[in-house]
Amino acid sequence: MGDIQYFKTLASTHTYARDQYKAIQADTLIQAGVQTNGFGRRGTPWKSIAGNFHGTFIFKDANIAPIKSSELAFVFAVSTGKYLDTLTFNDYAFKWPNDLVVEDHTTGTIKKLGGILIENMSQDLLLSIGLNIAHAPNNVEPHPSVCLQELSPYAAGAFCPGELFGTLKNDLNHYQMIGFEYYETKWQKKCALKVSKS
Repeated sequence: MGDIQYFKTLASTHTYARDQYKAIQADTLIQAGVQTNGFGRRGTPWKSIAGNFHGTFIFKDANIAPIKSSELAFVFAVSTGKYLDTLTFNDYAFKWPNDLVVEDHTTGTIKKLGGILIENMSQDLLLSIGLNIAHAPNNVEPHPSVCLQELSPYAAGAFCPGELFGTLKNDLNHYQMIGFEYYETKWQKKCALKVSKS
């Protein structure tokens, strides 16, 4: 798995990891109970409520070529979904390029369950994930939020950051061995089909 550093409060796990990754020697999860200045892709504010998951995974010496970095949002979305499957929750979808959502196939309504943020730091990789476990915050998003507790209380109660860490690490290694096609196919099978890429 790796090391876990837990903080009751941080401005942002991603910012902290960006500041500290050079001094960190092993794969590490930086987790905060609450973030006071969390953000997502393009700096979009991410409201952080105690009981939800806010974490940045530092993968040391990942050595992902910049040209391949765009593939990682899909790889880690699939990997996060795989972990949710182990919690007997599979009613999720992937929204391009980096969101986990729940889709009502009758109405086409999309609700956001979580998001992924990736930054390539030379040899190292920062992967930030926010998941609404216990609460659905009113984030500034084009879609309303939903939380795992509403959808599957069992999955919400069984969620374990360390187990997610292990799944992500294994899939990163797997991706580096076999390439992107496997993960692209898995992503496409679970994408929110009514949501365009524009």
